[in-house]
Amino acid sequence: MADIPKEYYLQYACKTPEQDILADTRSVPFQPVKVFPENTKFKEGEWQNMLIFGDNLQALKHLLKLKKEGKLKNPDGSDGIKLVYIDPPFATEEDFQGSQDQKAYYDKLKGSEFIEFIRKRLILIKELLSDDGSIFVHLDWKKDHYIKIILDEIFGENNFHNEIIWEYQGSWVEPKNYFPRRHNMIHFYSKNQNYFFKRDYENDINAGINFNRWYDFIENNKIYARNAPYHDQRFKTYVDNFKKEFGRTPKENDIIIDFKGSVIGDVWYIKVADPKSPEKIDYPTQKPEKLIERIIRACSVKNDIILDCFAGSGTTGAVAEKLGRKWIMCDVGKLSIFTITKRMLNLKEEIGNKGNTLKPTAFVLYNAGLYVYNLIDKMCEEDYK
Repeated sequence: MADIPKEYYLQYACKTPEQDILADTRSVPFQPVKVFPENTKFKEGEWQNMLIFGDNLQALKHLLKLKKEGKLKNPDGSDGIKLVYIDPPFATEEDFQGSQDQKAYYDKLKGSEFIEFIRKRLILIKELLSDDGSIFVHLDWKKDHYIKIILDEIFGENNFHNEIIWEYQGSWVEPKNYFPRRHNMIHFYSKNQNYFFKRDYENDINAGINFNRWYDFIENNKIYARNAPYHDQRFKTYVDNFKKEFGRTPKENDIIIDFKGSVIGDVWYIKVADPKSPEKIDYPTQKPEKLIERIIRACSVKNDIILDCFAGSGTTGAVAEKLGRKWIMCDVGKLSIFTITKRMLNLKEEIGNKGNTLKPTAFVLYNAGLYVYNLIDKMCEEDYK
């Protein structure tokens, strides 16, 4: 193998040299099928959110072509995707159906075939990212450790920042021979060291003060104590000053007014979408909007381009839309495309799909490699070839 790292690497059958993947993967042009909402007119050069139906490997290669042509621009002028979140198959060797037994997707790859399937896409994603871009890769216990090594090979260990533990409320069926599995892993990597990241906080008024968490306290719009634990002397000073000014110990709501919240760490307890929740749709493996919101807020700003090339139920695009980001989603499943189209046209403003109706930003449905023949003659010569 020509591209073996010097120190260590994951060796397995069917591992293709990186340069061959970049060179040999076909770029299939996107054929516009329909604009949503209907009758939307785009100005010349205006951004169009994209929903792509087709093989994401070939779609990624074409997106790379668009990047090189300067057609994937972020607000800061950078070219490429600012943030990628993917929730790929988990090598379950199962078939997944919708609520009416519609075919959703097949998760049949296993062993080295599965690893190489993911690796090929990660190699293209790295090239597609902007120089300050990041990727979050969502996995479970079955292949997580193999893909972590692949991520190190592609992005470099120095660009690995977190293994996030998503602890969810799963099935209460208790297995006899092992501990119940109630978490997934999300690996956070950047393309380079100058990646964009914004610290976020949990500010739950009902939660009160937790002795084991860390806080940033803001007083009169000035930073009073940065990253201070509850038992820190700086917090004691804050309480003493409050007593002197108001003649009493600060209550929960007093403290809430004056602090941002607890700094979010790398263990996230976020419930799965409840069957009775307004965000719940009839698609297997749907992820909660709050989970994706946390990722998008951390590593992007308004109008940055967000990509999910294993789009599934479309949660990434739904949250990106609510947070004012541009989005690109791709999936090879018809149920996914139908589900996403309906979802994006019926969004509510708030995370969790609550509140007022959100007027959808126009988007275009494209075919990638699955062409409508009566539209082929409208292709330019290069795309036709």
